[in-house]
Amino acid sequence: MWRARLAVAAVVLAVIALAVWPVWRENERRYDALRLTGCFGDTTAWLGVAQPCTGNVRRLCRDVPPLIDWRRFCS
Repeated sequence: MWRARLAVAAVVLAVIALAVWPVWRENERRYDALRLTGCFGDTTAWLGVAQPCTGNVRRLCRDVPPLIDWRRFCS
């Protein structure tokens, strides 16, 4: 009986992981597009220096925002 429950739990976890993986990858791809602007002061900006955000960033946040904005770039 415990083997069946373990198998069901493994299948459920695998399905959840397969559903979350593409969302996470797309979210990171969109954050990479925002990081390229260099105006968020993270380590990917040139020398870690933040520059003023221009209309391009606002346009990125409007047109292709991160699916889940947990870093609050587009707030």
